[in-house]
Amino acid sequence: PKYKPTAAQQETTHILAFRDLDFEVRFVVLNAVSARLLALLHEGNLSGEKALHQVAAELKHPNPDVVTAGGLEILEDLRRQQAILGVLK
Repeated sequence: PKYKPTAAQQETTHILAFRDLDFEVRFVVLNAVSARLLALLHEGNLSGEKALHQVAAELKHPNPDVVTAGGLEILEDLRRQQAILGVLK
């Protein structure tokens, strides 16, 4: 490759790779919180709501409703992009 980093990144890069409904390969770069949310959902034990509450608790966020609202927007955006089909309520 032409570009070779000289130092390690400070933060981990999270990339979601998926095939959309037309079988096109697509990629989405996620932040750490979005990646954690998807990891919880991937385990299959939690509903979307419970996963969002767990993320808010892990973050020790003073206003968990803000995390839940933002997480719902993220999930809806990923659904529109066909990265996920949906989540359990």
